[in-house]
Amino acid sequence: MQCTKGPEARIREMFSKVELSVSSYETAWVAMVPSPDYPHQPCFPECLNWLLENQHPDGSWGLSPRHPLLIKDYLASTLVCVIVLGRWKVGKEQVKKGIDFLGSNFGAATDEKQYSPIGFDIIFPGFGIGGLLLIVVFETHSAFSYLDAPEATEKTAAALTHLHDDKCFEYLHSLLKRFGNAVPTVYPQDIYTGLCKIDSLERLGIDRHFKNEIKNVLNQTFRCWQQGDEEIFSDITTCAMAFRLLRMNGYDVSEDALSEFNEEEQFFNLARGFLKVTDMILELYRASQCMIFLRETVLEKLNSWTSRFLKQELSDNALNEKLHEEVDCALKYPYASLERLENKRNIEHYNVENFRVLKTSYRWVKENRLDQLKFARQKLTYAYFSVSSILFSPELSAARMSWTKNVVLTTVIDDFFDVGGSREELVNLIKLVEDSREIDIGSVYVAVAYFDQINGGRGGMEEVVRSPEYNSLLKHMNICGRLLNDVQGFEREGKEGKMNSVLLYMIHEGGDVTEEDAVRELRGMIERSRREVLRLVVQRKGSMVPKACKDLFWRHVEYFIYFT
Repeated sequence: MQCTKGPEARIREMFSKVELSVSSYETAWVAMVPSPDYPHQPCFPECLNWLLENQHPDGSWGLSPRHPLLIKDYLASTLVCVIVLGRWKVGKEQVKKGIDFLGSNFGAATDEKQYSPIGFDIIFPGFGIGGLLLIVVFETHSAFSYLDAPEATEKTAAALTHLHDDKCFEYLHSLLKRFGNAVPTVYPQDIYTGLCKIDSLERLGIDRHFKNEIKNVLNQTFRCWQQGDEEIFSDITTCAMAFRLLRMNGYDVSEDALSEFNEEEQFFNLARGFLKVTDMILELYRASQCMIFLRETVLEKLNSWTSRFLKQELSDNALNEKLHEEVDCALKYPYASLERLENKRNIEHYNVENFRVLKTSYRWVKENRLDQLKFARQKLTYAYFSVSSILFSPELSAARMSWTKNVVLTTVIDDFFDVGGSREELVNLIKLVEDSREIDIGSVYVAVAYFDQINGGRGGMEEVVRSPEYNSLLKHMNICGRLLNDVQGFEREGKEGKMNSVLLYMIHEGGDVTEEDAVRELRGMIERSRREVLRLVVQRKGSMVPKACKDLFWRHVEYFIYFT
């Protein structure tokens, strides 16, 4: 039957669903559980049947599709599946094929390049192939007894086997009722999958269409965070992602939650045996960028070792193509994520309007004869497409036009002071501005009109634009932009005989500091202002600047970081 729902409706529907893939490894553990009434029969025979029907052609069990770096996972899954079939004396042919797979791939057990699943080093410590097969064929029950069960489903199966706990039975029964004849690694919960959906929507730039759904997920996650819910704090990736999304959306969460990961050695002790270690570290790195206070030592330490580790992974070329690109982008543009510049679908979405507005902007440039100023750089196209990465909503077309004109005029004035005007002309222009009594009223009026549009035309913006909060946002955003530009261009400008913040700082310090010291000091100022902007943006209590307007300041900072 043809689907009649649009993409927006289907995405909304996804918020009420949680999808997890089943695991042959976990299903085997459940199939191992004996019936409490008939110990010589399985408690969950449907799981046993699933194992018989889902062996791969090469004799293994495990993830599908196959991945060349996950042989240890297939070894672990296949070993447990063979143990289970051997215990219940079924599937003679499947057992034989499984043993053949174990024998032909046993060398991968000591291959350090292979990812190691949880519990692998317990199942395969120092066994030769003969000893391994002896366990498989003759010692299945004792093998099960000493295998550690680090995941939720495994632990429950082991507890049900040895403790005959009714709650364990109910848990496994509920999994099978939901998933059929097999089980996932953990019971499906809403937190991690909900956070992933929010993260994806934000990355695609369509989160504004799902504000209510996102708010509901974040509110629920914050309640679980405050209660110390194990689902968040027992999983490194979930904890890091929850911290990042909660803090970036204005929830009061402390860096202390990540303190056990702020040292590299501590992290690897906790993460030993996990498959996707680099993915975890990338998520921790993203969380470490959410610093909003001057001293956040946990996040600073976390940022230091995670960035160093990820750079080494890139240098070693140890990542698959997709992850390599993701890590490379995260390291190149810290604190900045202008996804629309990198996502072809989103760019295509705005092509028609972009060219239409560019034509309108070009007419404005021609009408004001700005194109005839030979000393001025022509930045019209750059100006418009740069603002499209910040103000991308269709309803903000007029704001994009205003931004474009502002950038063009600012570039003309900048070039006029640099190369186009004589000293007399520059003095006259400065005097004209200083003598204008309308300038303050005019600038406030423009800001009021501009931010009123950003805020959906609700009005009441004049008081906001005059507030200390607004002026602090403006001040620290401009510090980031000015100093980032100066740090990048001070060598070129110095050769041209121009002054900028780096050179002025060296002069102010009496010539006692080097260029390197000056750049380091200015980068510290940039970082402090960046944190202050982010703190003001995520602040809820006592804030009078609407969130939509505050977000614009943060996008400006991201823009400055991305392009300088």
